[in-house]
This record gives sequence, C-alpha cells and structure tokens, in this order.
Amino acid sequence: MNNGKEKLVVEVVAAHNLMPKDGEGSSSPFVEVEFENQRLRTQVKLRDLNPVWNEKLVFHVNDVADLPYRTIEHW
Repeated sequence: MNNGKEKLVVEVVAAHNLMPKDGEGSSSPFVEVEFENQRLRTQVKLRDLNPVWNEKLVFHVNDVADLPYRTIEHW
C-alpha cells in the first residue's frame, strides 16, 4: 500500500472518423474511463466527429505493486 499518494494519469488525446449518432449526421462525443471504482470523463465535444481533447484524467492508485494486474475500462 502507499497511502493513496500514487496516481495513474490517463491522457485522452483525440478520436477520428467517429460515426454520427444524433440523426443529423453528427455526434457529441466524450470519453469515460473507470479504474479501481473511480470513473472520470472528458468534456463533451459538441457536434464533432474528429474531436481533440488533450485532457489528462488522474486516478488514485491504492496499491502500486498491484498495478500491472489492473485494467482500465473505457467507453
């Protein structure tokens, strides 16, 4: 254990050629990431099929030694 001082930083950069989802030929995407029961998301990019976020999502790590066995969920 590390007393919650360690962090995992996930950098969300961009997406390209997303499929339109709003019925008007566009989409307003965001990225949601979950790690160790922490869920964070980027800003929504309104009507953008090629969004650029350049955002960092910072998660607290409970046990650094266990990190190689953890997964990050994204959708």
